[in-house]
Amino acid sequence: MPFDLEGAVTPRADDRFDGAVDAYSDGNYIGRCEYSSIEASDASLAAEQIRKRIERRIEDRVAREHPVTH
Repeated sequence: MPFDLEGAVTPRADDRFDGAVDAYSDGNYIGRCEYSSIEASDASLAAEQIRKRIERRIEDRVAREHPVTH
């Protein structure tokens, strides 16, 4: 399932990051995920962690809503 993510990662004073991301599939809004206290050395690593978490959540949701039977 292809999807796009749009959002931001915000640095905190304690060397952690917060993030909020909206997910879209084929231009349709799927939902928003918000994260806090992401431990990373910079914003790009924090964004990568958030993206991986969101991808897993979307894949899990799709699997639950559309189970594959063999």
